Amino acid sequence: EETLALRRKLGNRENVAWAVLQVGFSAQCAGDYDASTQAYEECLEIGHELGYKRLIARSLTQLGNAALLQGALDDARRLYEESLPLWREIGHRSGLVDSLRGLGNVARLEGNSAEAASHLGESLAVCQEIGAGEATASALHALGVLAGTQGELAEAAHLHREALTLWREMEEPGGVAQALWRLGALAAVQGRPEVGAQLLGASETLRE
Repeated sequence: EETLALRRKLGNRENVAWAVLQVGFSAQCAGDYDASTQAYEECLEIGHELGYKRLIARSLTQLGNAALLQGALDDARRLYEESLPLWREIGHRSGLVDSLRGLGNVARLEGNSAEAASHLGESLAVCQEIGAGEATASALHALGVLAGTQGELAEAAHLHREALTLWREMEEPGGVAQALWRLGALAAVQGRPEVGAQLLGASETLRE
């Protein structure tokens, strides 16, 4: 907040926008979606004012994330679809990954498995090209969730194990907990309740 106030005083609109974006992200992580949306909308306004496509694309993507987290799938889809061609145009591949993953998750929640697989698959491919470890793990996780909803339990387990390996290498406890929880749930469904209970217990320990 102090950094944002200082940048507002200095009057550099681009610097203000990136500071506001960080405030929005912090609010989103805290579950304050009204505050995060307000911050992202301010960033979007500044992006249009400056004609800065990267800032516009990032603001749209973050607004899409906030909408998705609140279950507003129509709004999330619209925002991701607006940001996606901008990321492609400016060649910003990490931004492209974010919008593709968002669209893939929207499609999965809408029950459109083919579209979800297409977006998430492209997201994973781009992640692997640029060596983005965290994003690769997130893409594998999302594809694992999709496979699980389609009843492809062996494939889902394989994808979650790959994600788990990456998250462990990066010492990312939140990701490890997610992967363990999914693997535990899959083990239980596959008739291995004791293994499932162990994995779910390990997941809960990490979340404490």
